[in-house]
Amino acid sequence: MIPRQLLDHFAQKKDKGAPPGRVLMETADLIEMLEAVGGFKLTKRLLQTYSSPTLKLVPPPIQKNGHKACYVFPDHFDRLCVILTLRQGYHLPLKAIQQLLEHFPAEANHLIMERK
Repeated sequence: MIPRQLLDHFAQKKDKGAPPGRVLMETADLIEMLEAVGGFKLTKRLLQTYSSPTLKLVPPPIQKNGHKACYVFPDHFDRLCVILTLRQGYHLPLKAIQQLLEHFPAEANHLIMERK
């Protein structure tokens, strides 16, 4: 789904009182959404690095039709927003972010996003 469609989809779900669910986004659409909603600049290469088996900051993408990488919204999106806030907002090195995320409860990620 492209960002505009995604926002419309979630707005319709909210209007109907239905749970938002999850949708797949292609790499370029996820990057566009991160910039539009979060103001984060991210390249495709950096996204691949964050989801690499070496770093494991972000779960790997789902392979669609055998070759297209797709990310789950909002799961991947939320995780990337936390990582990019720590990286770009606090200038933390990747190893420090790895350690922080291993020990920081996911339900408290909003504290990072709100910079508290």
